[in-house]
Amino acid sequence: TLRRANDINTLVFNGVSTNTTPTVTNPDRPRGTSIDLSNLQLQAGNPIDVVNALDALLLHGTMNSQMRTSIIAAMNAINDADLNTRNLKRARTAVYLVATSSQYDVQR
Repeated sequence: TLRRANDINTLVFNGVSTNTTPTVTNPDRPRGTSIDLSNLQLQAGNPIDVVNALDALLLHGTMNSQMRTSIIAAMNAINDADLNTRNLKRARTAVYLVATSSQYDVQR
């Protein structure tokens, strides 16, 4: 499960970069992968909206209240001065917390 959490962390916060030196044993796969967080970033000014969206998208409306409260608290703790940076960090944090949760692990 730690490897899965690390993989999700890489995907959410950095994306998977293209292999610039492919070989037979290490082919160029993937060609670069990232998650489009633009919709969540637009909603990140109101963490409840992001949590509701992720609940519907990833957990099919089954997120418990304790998880919801924890994610909202984590998002509210991010207070960068730059609004775009703050909202991107909030969106990434929320996705990471949901995707690494035991509830998501059972749902998928």
